[in-house]
Amino acid sequence: MVQGYSKTDLCGVGFAPEQAEFIAVRVQSAVAATGTALSTAATSDADVVYISSVHASNNDGFKIREGGAFSRKQVVINGTASTLKLYPPNTSSSINNRTAGASIDIASGIAAAIDTISNTQFWVRT
Repeated sequence: MVQGYSKTDLCGVGFAPEQAEFIAVRVQSAVAATGTALSTAATSDADVVYISSVHASNNDGFKIREGGAFSRKQVVINGTASTLKLYPPNTSSSINNRTAGASIDIASGIAAAIDTISNTQFWVRT
């Protein structure tokens, strides 16, 4: 389920479009991680994503959303008892200057804050 305040909602109650764009937040809860490769990993365009299911036997994955340089931050929360594999959005992108297309592990109960540095570079802090 996606919740939050959209730009349209905020403009409707008197915020200027520029203000609304800055503070609008979309939250998606109960997301199931899927797949063990970048091509089969789950994804979401929400700003905050709560992962509620990861198969312990294969450490399912989640793919960061695509974004331009210095685009909106995304936060992925691993709310499971298993390790989550976090992938860049495509095979030419990298996380924390690692190999392009490679995942990083997000431990159980950890939130990952994702900054978009460029179309192909993402920085993840846990």
